[in-house]
Amino acid sequence: MLRQILLHAPAYVMPEPQLLIPFSRQKFDAVTGDLVDEETRQRLRRFLSALVEWTQRFDEPMKAYQRQTPKRRV
Repeated sequence: MLRQILLHAPAYVMPEPQLLIPFSRQKFDAVTGDLVDEETRQRLRRFLSALVEWTQRFDEPMKAYQRQTPKRRV
């Protein structure tokens, strides 16, 4: 639902991949909260790699914007 809301606001939303974890109670340790399901761990790794790659796309445009924007004094 949050993704749907952010798509209509002036926000950056990574379009794909999505990570949904069905039956999550079975995949996390009830005491420690650790993710114990290896398949889900692999999916999470792929998701985080995609997030890093997607986020890096904004690096150069942000640097260019910062060079053009005068620094504010606080």
